[in-house]
Amino acid sequence: MTRVEHPRSASLRRSRTLLLASVSLCVLGLSGCKGLRRISECQRFVSLANSALSDIEVLDEPEVPEPHEGNYAKIAGRFLLLKQQITDLGLRDLELSQAAAGFQATAEQSAGISSRYAEQLRVLAASTDNNKGESDAKRALAATRSEMERVRNTHEATRSRVDAVCKPR
Repeated sequence: MTRVEHPRSASLRRSRTLLLASVSLCVLGLSGCKGLRRISECQRFVSLANSALSDIEVLDEPEVPEPHEGNYAKIAGRFLLLKQQITDLGLRDLELSQAAAGFQATAEQSAGISSRYAEQLRVLAASTDNNKGESDAKRALAATRSEMERVRNTHEATRSRVDAVCKPR
């Protein structure tokens, strides 16, 4: 016995097929847009971070052989500015914004360490006539340099996370 189909159910089935195809295209289109948004946000983030880190590198390697407190105060300010600029990007991609939050935390830590280092350099410069004060200041500087190294390692891990998020798939 052959089944006779009502003309309206064939129309509904075609409509449902078209609807499913449309939804599929929309989903594909949205994921494509999401991918394009991620690429755009990654480009903006990486450009911003590279610019800031270049500025900091110039300040961290001055022409004079001795570190200068003024440079480290500027470095601290640049890290804080970078943290704010990342916020101002308004990243919408969840994975990138999470990686960027790690970058911001590292920038904030680096700003604090750079401020302390600047202060310790100031104290060292002021304590040249006091041997005890000078040795205390040198110990504090050595401890801060160790802390800087730990934060650099954290920064590398954060940078790797950003690279993983922004790497084309």
